[in-house]
Amino acid sequence: MPESLRALVVILVLALPTMAWAQSAMSTPTMNRPAHGPGYWQLWLTVTLFAFTIPSLALFLVFVSLFLMAFVVKKPNPMAQFMVLILAIPSVWFVVPAFGLIDHLAEFDFVRLVILVFLVPAFFLLGNDPADGRAGRLWVLLFLGWLFALTFMATNFTTFLRTVFQTLLDVLVPFEIGRRSVRRIDDLQRISTAFVTVAAGLSLIAIFEYSRHWLLYASLPAWWGTTWGLGHYLDRGGALRAQATMGQPINLGYVLAIAFVLALPRSQYGGRPRRRLPMLILIAGGLFASLSRGPWLGAIAGCLIYLALKPKAARTLLITLFLGAFTIVVLPLVPGGEKIYNLLPFVGKSDVGSETYRHDLLLGFWDLLVANPITGVPDYDTRPELQYLRQGEGIIDLVNTYLGVAVGSGFPGLLLFIFAHSVVLFGLWRSLKRFSAEGRDLASAFLAAYLAAMLIIATTSSIGPIATVYWSFAGIASGLIMLANKDRVVVRRRPASRVQLVADPATNPH
Repeated sequence: MPESLRALVVILVLALPTMAWAQSAMSTPTMNRPAHGPGYWQLWLTVTLFAFTIPSLALFLVFVSLFLMAFVVKKPNPMAQFMVLILAIPSVWFVVPAFGLIDHLAEFDFVRLVILVFLVPAFFLLGNDPADGRAGRLWVLLFLGWLFALTFMATNFTTFLRTVFQTLLDVLVPFEIGRRSVRRIDDLQRISTAFVTVAAGLSLIAIFEYSRHWLLYASLPAWWGTTWGLGHYLDRGGALRAQATMGQPINLGYVLAIAFVLALPRSQYGGRPRRRLPMLILIAGGLFASLSRGPWLGAIAGCLIYLALKPKAARTLLITLFLGAFTIVVLPLVPGGEKIYNLLPFVGKSDVGSETYRHDLLLGFWDLLVANPITGVPDYDTRPELQYLRQGEGIIDLVNTYLGVAVGSGFPGLLLFIFAHSVVLFGLWRSLKRFSAEGRDLASAFLAAYLAAMLIIATTSSIGPIATVYWSFAGIASGLIMLANKDRVVVRRRPASRVQLVADPATNPH
C-alpha cells in the first residue's frame, strides 16, 4: 500500500471521531439544524478524500474547485467553512501558466485557490448591509495602496497587475468576507466552532506525529507528482516537531494557539461546558507536539488577556500567574521535567540558535531600513552585508512578519499594517461592554485569540495560512464592532421614540 494511503487511514481514524466530538461539544442546537448544510468535519472529510485519492495535483484542484463553487451558494456564513478549508490540506504552491503569452499568469497555493473559487463568489452573494460602518477598512485600503504604489515603481506592468490581483485575494477578500459574515453573535460562535473543530483533529494528528516520528501529510506532494518547499522532518531536543497540514511546526503552533484561546469560553459549549477541559487538554497536547516556543508564548498571552477581560479578573490572574511560575520552578525537579524545561523559551537550553538568529536578523536589517525608510529593502537577498544570515536552506529567512513588512514596504508600510490591525483591536475592546454576557464572553475570547495571533507573527514569517487567518480576523473584528454599534443605536433610539410620542401635540391633542 502506498505511504499516502496508509497515512490517509491513520488520519481518518484519528481525526474523524475527534472532529465529530469537537463539533458536537461546541455546537448549540440551532447550529446543528439541516438548514446550515453539512457539518464542518464532513467538509473536511470531503476535501481530505479528494486529496488522498486523486493522484494528480491538477485533477485535485479541478475537482475541489468545482465542489467549492457548487458549495458556496448554500452557505449563510462562508467564513466558518473557509476556516475549515484553509486548515484541511497542505498549501502546496503551483503556477498558473500563460501558454506562451507571458511568463505565467499567477502564483497560487491551496489557500489562494479557495479564496478565488469560494470566497470571491461569496463576496458578491453576501452583499453589503447599508447600515454597516467602515471600521478598519480605511487602514487596510491605505496599506494596500502603499504596497501597490511601491510595486508599480519597482516592477514592470505585468508583474504589477499580477501582484495587485494576488494581494487583493490574500488581504482584501478575507477581510471583507469576515466583515460581512458577522451579522449576529451566533455567527462568531459558528466561526470559532469551525476553527476549533478542525484544530482538535489536527491536535491528535500532531500528538501521533510527535510520538511515532511520522509526518502523515509529508507524502501528499509526491502522491500528486509535485514538490513542496515545506513539510521537512525537523526536530528540537531530539524529538520530532509535528506539522500536520501546516507544513511547518510553527504554523501548526500558530493555529493551535489560536484555537486554544477560542476554546476557553464556557458559553462556547452549547450547554455542555464539562467538555471544555478535555478539549483544552487535547489542543494543548497538539500545541506542545509542535515544539514551537513562539506559539506557546502566544497561547499563554492569549489566556491571560482573556482572563483580564473578564469581570473581577484580578484574583483569577494572580492565581494563574502564581501557578505558572510555580510550575516553571518545580519542572526541573520532576522526573522527565528537565527535558521539557530545556524546551522553554528564554530559560531553556535547547536550540538557542533560533533565538540568536532572530536577534541577528533585527540587528542586520536595522541599518539598511534606516538608510531606506520609505521603500524598505526589497532586494535584501542580494545585499552582501546580509549574506551571513543565509541559512542551510540557502535563504535569508525573515522569521518575523513585522520585519518582513518593513523590509518589503518600508516604515510607512509597517505603520499602516500595524494601524490596520490596531484600529479594529482597540475598537473591539471598546465595544465589548455593549454585548450581552454570553456575547461578551465569546467576543473577549476572539479578541484574545486575535491578539495572540498578532504576537506570534513576531516570531514567524506569514507563510501558509498565517496571513489569511489574521486578515480574516481583522474583518471579523470589524464586523463585531459594527454589530455592537448597530445594537447600541437600536437601544438608544427606543427611549427617544417614546419621549417623542408623549411630547408631540399631534399625537396627544388633549
